Amino acid sequence: MMGIKFGTDGWRGIIAKDFTFTNVEKVARAHALCLKERKNANRVIIGYDHRFMSENFAQTVAETFVKEGFEVNLIPHPTTTPFISWAVKYKNYDNGIMITASHNPPIYNGYKIKDYFGGSATEDFLRKIENKIKELEKNSPEKCLQKGDLIHIDEREEYINAVRSQVNLEIFKEKNIKDADNNDILKSNLKIVLFIHSQ
Repeated sequence: MMGIKFGTDGWRGIIAKDFTFTNVEKVARAHALCLKERKNANRVIIGYDHRFMSENFAQTVAETFVKEGFEVNLIPHPTTTPFISWAVKYKNYDNGIMITASHNPPIYNGYKIKDYFGGSATEDFLRKIENKIKELEKNSPEKCLQKGDLIHIDEREEYINAVRSQVNLEIFKEKNIKDADNNDILKSNLKIVLFIHSQ
């Protein structure tokens, strides 16, 4: 197995070969230690997609951050990367983590980092995490005795409303669809918009 290297938007690997619970915990701990170096950084949000074991990997990440003293919001259902970006920026999280491998084949999973501004973490920050991983592999320091908090807050409705406010729903009316309640049509089309937005 090659060393853990971050590429565009994060780290990804083949499940059970590179992307293992041991490696995910290692990446999460290195990430937490680097983030703790920022003044007053203590809140993260974690999401995951429908890929195999994504929820379990996300739980491992959450537990690792809690052990390092962070307040962690682990979203209680599969979600999208844009949602995590939105939540980081507008709900004032210091970082967001998304367990996903985006467009890669199903055998892959990944660890995406969203920085405080909602976008991808800078290359400098990713290199710092990589270096911290190498330190942990050589000489792992004692784990933090401070305990954070693990919560499960579903902020999806607020996110959907935020997206809704940016979309002209009138253009999604379909003349050939017969429905007693036109609002149902709009809701159906909004779901399509949100699905596309999540890819």
